[in-house]
This record gives sequence, structure tokens and C-alpha cells, in this order.
Amino acid sequence: MLVPWLIPLTGWLFWGKSYFATGENFTQGTLIIAVLVLVGCLIPRVLAQRVIRLYPEPRQSMRRVGLMAAGFVASGVTFAWLVLRVFHTFHLLGFSYQPRTALWVLVTMTGVNIVAAGLIEIAYAFWQWKTTEMERQQLDQQRLMSQLDHVKQQVNPHFLFNSLNSLSVLIGEDTTRAEQFVDEMATVYRYLLQSGPRQGWTTLEAELQFTKAYFYLIHTRYGKGVELSITVPADRHLLFLPHLTLQILIDNALKHNVVSVARPLRIEIGMADEVTLRIRNNLQRKSSALDPDGNRLDSLCDRYFLMGKGIVRISVDLDHYSVEIPLLREIS
Repeated sequence: MLVPWLIPLTGWLFWGKSYFATGENFTQGTLIIAVLVLVGCLIPRVLAQRVIRLYPEPRQSMRRVGLMAAGFVASGVTFAWLVLRVFHTFHLLGFSYQPRTALWVLVTMTGVNIVAAGLIEIAYAFWQWKTTEMERQQLDQQRLMSQLDHVKQQVNPHFLFNSLNSLSVLIGEDTTRAEQFVDEMATVYRYLLQSGPRQGWTTLEAELQFTKAYFYLIHTRYGKGVELSITVPADRHLLFLPHLTLQILIDNALKHNVVSVARPLRIEIGMADEVTLRIRNNLQRKSSALDPDGNRLDSLCDRYFLMGKGIVRISVDLDHYSVEIPLLREIS
């Protein structure tokens, strides 16, 4: 945006009135200056990209614009001085070196480069704001989708039907187990009806308590066809993760794998490191690859990414499917 008016200004600084004296002088001088301006803009462009890569954060604005201004002025003044010497040596369009002319050229180049650094910083700041605003809108949309998904989980008719069917069988066979089933079912639905005490986040302890009750209902239905192992140290229980994370991952394992007494589905919940939870199951894929929980798992991954809380890592090998969930020490 500086180039259109920079070309005639530079021509006038170099040649004065003779630049406008004839059409030939103006045309030749404009072409020469246009080439020089385009070449001279390459160095500031590279410098700006380098500075932005080194100091990309909004709080680093003063350091960024200061370094760009210093680099632009140094490279611009050096380039202008070399051009002056070349013009004088070859007497381009009658140019003759004059200290006063040289001073005006160097002062002008200094001012132009400082303004250019400021304009680039303004453009970069606007780009940062626009990017942040888009991410905020995406996060708001993600929160809305999460709320809608949560409502669906609260009144999942398929899960309710299976639970009631299992309860009906137990009542006729084992009243003691039926009573325990009712208690665990009440625990599950009480937790499902919660919205997440801290903006959709809950403690690992609460998630594990819910998971044990939820798995009891699953185990009642599938029997020895499914197994659950939880090995999480007690000192990790107060870390935070999204509400209903473990339900999503357990359902994901059940939906995509064969469950049978001959080939039990083994689900393991443990720590990958001090602040990362790992949920792993053995792979025994179903022949029909329906993905009813894919959106919920994607939603979980996107939530971590958009909120800058870490990355959900999914890994698959020949024998196991594993998901690693970052745990947070506190929720801001």
C-alpha cells in the first residue's frame, strides 16, 4: 500500500524537477524506481516474517514493532545509500551526488520504514483479533453442541430400555442383585442429569465413581463378555476432565467391538503419565463399522483443542485402541 506514492516521491528526491521535466525522464525514472522499490521491499518482508515467528504473542507487540522498525530502517538506509552511489557512478538520468539530496533521501527512507513497521503491526494485530474471534465463535458453537448432546444423553431411550429390560430379568431371578441394580441405575441417572459443576468439567474422582456404577449396568447385561480395570492413583483423583468423558469412551468401545464370553472386551483405565489419563481396550472390531458415537468423540477432541487445554491423542495398533485424555490441575 506504500508503493504507489513511494515511487514518485523517491523519483523527486533523486532527480528533483528534472524528473517531471519530460515524459521520457518521468517514464524511465519511474521504471527504475519501481524496480528498486520492489527489490527494496523484499528485505523488510523477510524481516517481518522472521520477527513475527519469533514473537507471535499479542503481549509481545512492542518488542515486535520495535525490532521491525529497527530492521527496516537499517536495511532501508543501507539500500538507499548503495543506490545513491550507483546512481552517481553511472549518472543515471543526469543524477549527481549532493549531500543535501542524500540526507533527504535517507531521512525519508527512515520515516517510510518506521511507518511501514507500524502498519504491518496493525495488520498483524487485526489478523490476531480476527482469528481469536473466530475461535471464540467456534467455541461457543461447540458449547452449544455439547449442551445439546448432554440433553440427548440424559434421556437416551435405548440405554433406558436396556436397563429396564435387565432389571426385569433380575427381579425374577435375584432380588438382591435387582436392588443393587436399582441403586446403581439411580447413581448413573443422577450423574447424567448433572450439567457439570464447573463449566462442564468435573473431577476424575466423580467420573470414576460414575463409571463404576455405569459399568455395573453394562456388566449385568453382557456378563463375562466385558471387563473393566481401573488403576488410577488416589492422588490423581482431584484432577479435572470434561463431564461424561469416560461414558463416551466406554460406549465407543462397546459400539465398535465384539462383546462375547468367548472373546471378552477388556477396558482399562489408567494413567499414561502424571497428568494424562489413558483409556484402552483390546481390538475385536465388529463387521459393520457404524459410528454412532463418532460425533461425541470428535466433540471431546475439539473441546480440548478450542479451549487450549491440550490435545486428545488417539492411537491404534494391531491389538489395542487407546485414547489419552489430558487432566487439568485447575479450571479457570
